[in-house]
Amino acid sequence: MIHENSYFHQKHHLILSLVGSVLLLSVDPVFAWQSDLEPLVIPDNAVEKVFPQKPVGDCEANYYRYTVDGELLCLRHYYRRENRSSKRIVYSETRFKNGIVQKALQFHPDGSVFEELPYFNNRGLLDGPCRYWSPEGKIISSSILREGSGFLRKLNKDGSPDCEYYLQAGLKQGMHKDWLTYSHGDAIIPGYVIKTYEADRAQGWSRFYSLKHILLSESMMQDNHLHGVLRNWDRKGNMLEGYPRYFINGKEVTQATLETAAEQDPVLKRSLNSVSHTKAVSK
Repeated sequence: MIHENSYFHQKHHLILSLVGSVLLLSVDPVFAWQSDLEPLVIPDNAVEKVFPQKPVGDCEANYYRYTVDGELLCLRHYYRRENRSSKRIVYSETRFKNGIVQKALQFHPDGSVFEELPYFNNRGLLDGPCRYWSPEGKIISSSILREGSGFLRKLNKDGSPDCEYYLQAGLKQGMHKDWLTYSHGDAIIPGYVIKTYEADRAQGWSRFYSLKHILLSESMMQDNHLHGVLRNWDRKGNMLEGYPRYFINGKEVTQATLETAAEQDPVLKRSLNSVSHTKAVSK
């Protein structure tokens, strides 16, 4: 976990970085390049290869790889079609040059741009203005990153928040917030999860809140694995049936096993000593 003082020091550092990015925006010639925000025109001599994958949302169950003379041009997903004779509409497109990602784009169903993630530095790190557009063509969100560092806020296509987090040199660092729906007992509840990352690995508390900011689930993470007590409550603060559950390095164990291990493991001990044992707390 990141201590409070170091967290605010980190946030102050990132704010200064973002201010510097805004100032550089007008003088760095690389930012003067305005990219094409429409899907690439695939050359006639391009080779298309199709790879199956599990369909997600409105995206069809394949992704497509395009190469020209053996060099990777782009990767694409397409919207699902009602029939094979319908025109293919690009869902997302990731562009490459010399094997290095240059830009990632997503599109609305009408073909207009929704998301632009630039990689100007040729190192595979986000670098430049990360922007989101409404279906009407208005910019509805923008974040500026430099060399993979800064604060990134991502949106869904309906304009609702998807996630937000800090990056340092391309790695998640600090608070990470995800908006999602959570299968909670017999209910599906919309809300958000707050985690803390250190060098791209989840560490410490992971807590799920309803949209009314009521804590409904709590667990401890260590290196992206459940490591401690997992608790789920209903909206009145009562523990759900089957909880708490106990984990060590992602493997479920008995309460007695975890309590014994906690004698030598301060992370497990913190998880056992949570102040949220019996009721949900407002954030």
